[in-house]
Amino acid sequence: MRNRSISGAIAALLLAFTLGACGGGSGKTENRQITVDSTQSHEKMIAAGHYDWVNDAITATAFPVQGKTKRVETMVIVSFNRSISSKTAVDEMRAHSLRPANLEECLAYGAALAKNRRDFDLGPPTYWTVCLGQSAQVGGDRYVPILWRGVGGRWGLGLRYWDGVWGSGNLFLAVRN
Repeated sequence: MRNRSISGAIAALLLAFTLGACGGGSGKTENRQITVDSTQSHEKMIAAGHYDWVNDAITATAFPVQGKTKRVETMVIVSFNRSISSKTAVDEMRAHSLRPANLEECLAYGAALAKNRRDFDLGPPTYWTVCLGQSAQVGGDRYVPILWRGVGGRWGLGLRYWDGVWGSGNLFLAVRN
């Protein structure tokens, strides 16, 4: 049991370091102020993230803009440290006065990470950030947007199934109510 708690502490420190190195400031995993400008087109919001790859199914038709506003949101990275379904993750966020981020909030967060990566010559994050606040039917299945780092350090905006179970290493973007 001692080894398990040591490895858990090491994982927490690595997560804090990763978040700090990829735009997380001091490495804290909550209360990050991000400007969301949903008055912009999808194309402009996506371009601000400087992604190496974007899933072609992420369109204004599939993921309509939720509001035409420019606002500052308090965003939180949530790690459940266990496998979890999308529904359970959303329920647990809501129980802590959080709501899952929608696509435009996900894009604003990705743009903030991109700015920090460029300003400090950093690589992309080394984890998936899942945004469960908005989904789309693609090819008959329900998908949600994710930010990810791929092979060769590529930085991407992709989609993953809503159904099924997320692994214990996945992170979720939430907005404080």
